[in-house]
Amino acid sequence: MFGIMKKRIAPKEDKTLKMMKKLLCAAMAVVMLVSFAGCSTPEVAITVDGKDYPTGEYLAYLLDGFQQAYYNGGLYYYEQYGTDIWAEEYTYGEDEKKVKLDEYLKLQTVDTIVRQKALENKIAEAGVKFSEELTKQAQEMVDAVTEEELLTFGVNKEHYTAMCMAYYRNELALFLSRYDKDGSSPVAEADIRKYFDDNYLSYKMISIPMVDSDKKEFTADKQKETKDTLQKYLDMYNKGGDFNKVIAQYNYDISTSKEKELADLKDSDTRQDVDMKNASDEDLAKAVKGVPEGKAQIVTYSAGGTTLTAALILRLDPEKGEGYENYFADSRQNILMSLKYEEFDKEISDYAKTLTYEVNKTAYRLCNPKKFVQK
Repeated sequence: MFGIMKKRIAPKEDKTLKMMKKLLCAAMAVVMLVSFAGCSTPEVAITVDGKDYPTGEYLAYLLDGFQQAYYNGGLYYYEQYGTDIWAEEYTYGEDEKKVKLDEYLKLQTVDTIVRQKALENKIAEAGVKFSEELTKQAQEMVDAVTEEELLTFGVNKEHYTAMCMAYYRNELALFLSRYDKDGSSPVAEADIRKYFDDNYLSYKMISIPMVDSDKKEFTADKQKETKDTLQKYLDMYNKGGDFNKVIAQYNYDISTSKEKELADLKDSDTRQDVDMKNASDEDLAKAVKGVPEGKAQIVTYSAGGTTLTAALILRLDPEKGEGYENYFADSRQNILMSLKYEEFDKEISDYAKTLTYEVNKTAYRLCNPKKFVQK
C-alpha cells in the first residue's frame, strides 16, 4: 500500500528572485529561438489583418502542427521502419501542388494562423465568451509541457500559451455559439438523435485478409477455407456467447510465440465505435451496418477499399454495455460537429480568404520543422 504523500510547500521567493527567474527564462527563450531558427530571426513572422504574430508564436503553431502529424498522424512509426518522411511528397492547396513534408507543415501553419485570426474576428463580432470548461481544457494542454521542454524547441511558455488558447478554444467556441442549444442557429435535438441512430456503430470483429503477399486475391477455394476458419469462431460464439473469449482464442491460435498465453480480454480491449460519416474505412463501416444489431455474422468487404477481407462481426447496440449507458449524451458534441461542421468550415474558410496577410520570408525560411525531431 502507498502511504499518503504530504505536499511540500516551497518557501516564498522574494520579488527580486522571481523577476530574475522570469528574465532568465526570457533570455533562454531568445537563445534557443536563435539557435533553433537562425542567427538573425525576425521578431514578427506573420502579420494577418493587421495583427502581428511573433516568430516564437509562429514556431509554437509549427511545433503543434508537427506533433499532430508526427505522432498522431503516424509519421513517427513510418520513420521507425526506415521511411524518409521528409523525402515524401504531400498534396497541398486547391491546385494540389506537390511539396515535401517540411514545406507542407510550413504552409499549413500559415493557413492555421490566418484561420485563427478569421475566427477571432468572428468571435469578436458575435460577442462570444469562452466557457470555463473550454478554457480549462486549453490550459491543460499548456500545463502538459514544461517551459524547459518547450525551450528545447525554441518556444517559450508565453508563446505556447497564446497558441493553445487560440487553437484549442476559438474554433469550438464559435461553432457551439452557432449550433448548440443556446446558439444563434441551434440544431434540433431530434436531428441530433436521428444522426446518432443512423450513423453510430459499435462492434467487435475478427478479420482475415484474403490476399497473398503479392496482394493477389485468394482463389475461390482458399476464400472458402478462410470463411470456414471464421465459421469455427462463429460456432464458438454461438455456443458460449462471449465474443471477448472468441477473439482471445483467435489471437492465441494465430500467435507464433513460444510463450503465448490465452488473454483475458475485456470490452475495453475489443469493442470499437465508429461514426459512418467520418469512418476511416468506409467499406468496413458499411459491412458493420449490414449486420443486424445483436447478431454475429461472417461478411466479406474490401478493407480500405482495396483488400478483399473476410470478417466475423458482432454488431452491438451503441448504448448498451458497461460504460455505454450515456454514450449518446457523451457523444452529443461530436454528433453536432458531424452534422454542421462542413457548413461552418466553408463559412470560415471563405472568410479567411478575404483577409490580407504578409509572411516574413526570413522567419519562414529559418523555422525548420525538421529540427523538431529530437534523437
